[in-house]
Amino acid sequence: HEAGALMQQAANPPGRLRLYGALLSYIQHCADPSRHTIPAPLLQALVEANQRRASLNEGLAATIEVAEGTRAALEKNNSKIVHKALPGLLRLTCTDAQQGDQVALARPMAYSVLGALVSQDPAVEAQLHRMGLPRQWMEEVASTPLEVLTVPSPTNFRAQNVIQAQLSALLRLACTASPGGAQRLVAAGVIPALSACKLIDILPEDSPSWASDLTPPASSGGLQPLPSQRLRHHQVFAGLLRVVVACVAALPSSQDVTLQAQEFLEAHQKAVMRVLADQ
Repeated sequence: HEAGALMQQAANPPGRLRLYGALLSYIQHCADPSRHTIPAPLLQALVEANQRRASLNEGLAATIEVAEGTRAALEKNNSKIVHKALPGLLRLTCTDAQQGDQVALARPMAYSVLGALVSQDPAVEAQLHRMGLPRQWMEEVASTPLEVLTVPSPTNFRAQNVIQAQLSALLRLACTASPGGAQRLVAAGVIPALSACKLIDILPEDSPSWASDLTPPASSGGLQPLPSQRLRHHQVFAGLLRVVVACVAALPSSQDVTLQAQEFLEAHQKAVMRVLADQ
């Protein structure tokens, strides 16, 4: 229903945003999130370990089997619905992901929906690569100006939201069940591209101004203070690192990927040590 309604809201960005949220919530509710954020080889090992534990308890094993069957049936039927609406839905979400700045949260929400669609239909991942969008996203992340994290402003906070949404979509692509998901990302140069992101190495210091300059007044309903510059740096760096780790985990026998990941860590050793020290 939400997929069809989105097609009818093509000229209504605010309405589209609400429908994106509804579609995303439904897909996430029906899916097992671990299946789309953990690389397939690692996920298979975890599933086998859980099955061995469950085999020791017949009641637990039966409950898991029923729940897994229900989840699989939901995902299968959802995939059919998504596949039917895919051409128009993909065109709309890709447009909003690239040009949705006219409405707050439109771009990050569109990227989140694209990531969810990847988990529902294998054709989405291949189509995004044919369009060259994953490469475009990683290049956009790599070329993000330092001001996004060093200058507090509503515009820069929105820009960071877009970066994190792009990284989340790349993570979904790296974790697809298709064996070519991570391979296509690596072939597109994802690890060197993300390593070139200048935001990684700014090593920000916390500044009271970051929590006070943009903190809403008490009359606005008691909203929470905005996060510090250091926390925002951690959020971006964690997103970058998850994509790199996912590629390594998805392609454990690839020496080239392992070498690229090692070079990533060596190039940003100070940032890694800073983040670990803050934990």
